[in-house]
Amino acid sequence: MNKLALTTLGTVALLAMPLSAQAVEFTFGTQANGAYSDDEFSTSGEAYAGAALGGAFAGFWIGSLPDDFEYELSLGYGMDIGEVALAATTTAYFTGDGGYGSQDIALEAAYGITDAVELGAGISYDFDSEMVDVSAGLGYDFADSWNAAALVGHDGTGIYWEAGVTYGFAESAWIGLLYEDSDYDPSTITLSVGYDFGPYGG
Repeated sequence: MNKLALTTLGTVALLAMPLSAQAVEFTFGTQANGAYSDDEFSTSGEAYAGAALGGAFAGFWIGSLPDDFEYELSLGYGMDIGEVALAATTTAYFTGDGGYGSQDIALEAAYGITDAVELGAGISYDFDSEMVDVSAGLGYDFADSWNAAALVGHDGTGIYWEAGVTYGFAESAWIGLLYEDSDYDPSTITLSVGYDFGPYGG
């Protein structure tokens, strides 16, 4: 799972959820990825579903691995304080064979500097590894359907950084290019194509 593609600075996914809605609203999405890292090319797929009601939200994410898959279940609550959007989320990770992976809790914040520029920051704690992950990033919407974002963080193992650009087309479809690197893993370049459905009221 790449942090930037899924969370866009760890907060844009939160802002996309209808936190102030009085009826349950649902979102769905899927994407296909092609990644190049350490002279090897791999493919993967992801899908997610989310629901929000009055600030509370829940999500399910599933992603493929070379010979297996993994999934996540999350619960959280978000609110706006002035111009700042805040959220607290707990997420449990599982492997495809039903095995437990880990659980963490995250606090995230986003602030719109302008209509096009957003600053995000987050901190999470993994209960199993007892590691703290701190990150901050910047997102920029430009030329209508284009978005650029960059993020840097420290996850207890070392420093990681990411930068990407996304182009939205055909209403809810998008294509994105993401570069990831760190102190401890080889760099990765990922091309993704996805489609986001919703929100739908119910």
